Amino acid sequence: MDRSRRVVELLSQLEMLEHEIAMTEIQLDEINTMSQYVRDFIEPWDVRNPVPVFLKEAA
Repeated sequence: MDRSRRVVELLSQLEMLEHEIAMTEIQLDEINTMSQYVRDFIEPWDVRNPVPVFLKEAA
């Protein structure tokens, strides 16, 4: 009885961890998307003095 209860408890913890991993993967995808927006916004070849594209176009 005690062993089966422990197995159920471990399976429950495993399900929670799988859910947390899935949520972390979603957050990482969002971070990657946002960092891509930032890379597109700032010209990558001007790394030492990054200037947003709209400022460069306005000049």
